[in-house]
Amino acid sequence: MILTLLFGPWELKIEGDDYWIESAQWRKLNLEPVSWTWKLLPPVGQPEGISKHLMEWWHMYLSGRLEPLSHVHQNLFQHLPFMTLGQFAGQVYRELFHVSPGQTLTYGELARRIGKPGAARAIGLAMKRNPWPVIVPCHRVWGKHGIGGYSPSVELKQKLMEWEMKTYGVLG
Repeated sequence: MILTLLFGPWELKIEGDDYWIESAQWRKLNLEPVSWTWKLLPPVGQPEGISKHLMEWWHMYLSGRLEPLSHVHQNLFQHLPFMTLGQFAGQVYRELFHVSPGQTLTYGELARRIGKPGAARAIGLAMKRNPWPVIVPCHRVWGKHGIGGYSPSVELKQKLMEWEMKTYGVLG
């Protein structure tokens, strides 16, 4: 399976099969790609693979109909091996699933939500190491005084947020 999505001048290309996402690349058209590998596994006892859930998630997200904690979110969420990233990162990424498209919060707010009010910098490191950008929406976490960083590119973070605010009807 190869899935290619465009966000303005940015392209997201995902390759894999029913049980494994082999690679994903963000690429600004005409520039070198930024690559990462997703490790998505089917839940125990479930015959269908990740492709169905990933495609459904992208369809709902891109059509402006994705809601936090919806069945689409939950179906994909159960495939993400959060605990392999450590307890803290898993806790942070799980909490991000409560942040609606187009909404933002600060690193400090996210730290308070998980009961670790002094961990804003550690939240930033977890965001930097997020192996599932967009799906685990680290682009919605901003610094206290501005946009903050984003591993693929700060420009892409800004474009994603502009697109989400427009698509989901959130005033910026």
